[in-house]
Amino acid sequence: MRENDVRNLFEPFALDEEKKEELWTQISNRGEQTEAEDGSLIVSKQRRLRGWHRVVAAAVIVLLLWGAGTAVNAATGGNLVKQIRGWFRQAADPQTEQDIVEEAVTIGSKTGEIYAPDIMARNERYLVFGNLRGILVYDLQKDRLLGSIDTQKIGCAYFGTDRTHTRLLLRDKDIYVFNESEGTLKGKLHQFRIREKEPSDGQSEEKIVTIGTVTVKNEVADLFRQWKKQEKTRDTFDTFAEDNAYTDTMGYLWRGDPARYSRNSYPWKSADGKKTLNFLTIQDGIYRLYECNRKDKKLAVHRLCLTVEERKSRPLPEFRYTGKDRALAAIISYQQEQYKEKEGQGCWIPDFIIFKRVWEGDQYLVFGYFGGIGYRKIGNILQCVDGSNDPACFHLKKTADGYQVQKVDYTGDGAFYGKGIRKFTRNYPELYKKYFHFDNNKKKKNHLRYLQMYVKNNDLDVKYYMISEDPVKIFK
Repeated sequence: MRENDVRNLFEPFALDEEKKEELWTQISNRGEQTEAEDGSLIVSKQRRLRGWHRVVAAAVIVLLLWGAGTAVNAATGGNLVKQIRGWFRQAADPQTEQDIVEEAVTIGSKTGEIYAPDIMARNERYLVFGNLRGILVYDLQKDRLLGSIDTQKIGCAYFGTDRTHTRLLLRDKDIYVFNESEGTLKGKLHQFRIREKEPSDGQSEEKIVTIGTVTVKNEVADLFRQWKKQEKTRDTFDTFAEDNAYTDTMGYLWRGDPARYSRNSYPWKSADGKKTLNFLTIQDGIYRLYECNRKDKKLAVHRLCLTVEERKSRPLPEFRYTGKDRALAAIISYQQEQYKEKEGQGCWIPDFIIFKRVWEGDQYLVFGYFGGIGYRKIGNILQCVDGSNDPACFHLKKTADGYQVQKVDYTGDGAFYGKGIRKFTRNYPELYKKYFHFDNNKKKKNHLRYLQMYVKNNDLDVKYYMISEDPVKIFK
């Protein structure tokens, strides 16, 4: 069901067009659209609500209240609409804990991840690790997954990033999650707790509950100092793997399917004073915990009850250009098909910058970079999985309803890169330098507009995109 379908539900009710539009606009909170220089849509800061199940729910609410709805809304200073929006937000989390667990466990199984998740913390009872989708808490004594923390919901999804990093401190049954950048706490410090829940089948069970944010400055500072002290003792897997004492024990990791392992090891001191370095591996779809005793050269390996399985997720919709630039539409369609033929891994989003457009006889030439980035969806983040950066000149022909691509002049690799560009810009020599010195910020802004168009057109519950740096908001 789309927006017009929901709007049609309102037709039988006695409201003039102006009042219908006013109430609908307030509820849907739609942003204005303007045409960009390259023909793409610019979406304003005001962002519409995502997920049409929420729109349908709101439509039902409005229908129930319709007789007096507008009057009540006016009399309450707009509180009726605010309340409806509140109901929207309460129902706005389409992913269950099971979804989070499945995504976190299977992440990277088919997308070329180099490392297994780093261990973020552990003690006698619990093992905590995580990735871009969330944090998992494993009960080592009962040998089962205890639960998960949706770190995206609290803005702590900085895993494998450049400047900002999501960190964790485990103290007994309290878990503290926060972001750190260059040795400084960034943002809030969130507290969770492992707590007993109602017994099931006579057995005591535990769950993870949210306590809230730590606000006392001295307490925040003390917890951050504890984490920094703990962080200084970290080591790498390579230091351990190069020790000949473990060659035989580790041998199977170098045979069979490739093994992924934690990039960093986690140091831990047990209650009896034993000091170990700990890390995870994933091989043949199986998670294992390694405990390396550096003193007596003993190695303990624990197979965890976590298995990477092929997860049948709905494929992401294709990018659909909805701007007015027909020449750009033809180029995007052409490049999208090229991406499919190369068996790209994700949903393709244009990454264009145009330098010049010119008519040569009956051909319309468009010069620029016509690359694209493939994304996968992880929770509310679109993460880059592949991409291209294609300098080219497109030859287009005018048709009755737009343009058709007749020919594309691409350039070669290596030594042929500059030669190819010089060849297709020979009639426009001033363009040659632009392929090597252009405004990359403008290119990024163009890509962001295409991302906004993609998320908006498909009503996706996506807030960030991530290429090689920290996650970036799609809608400011």
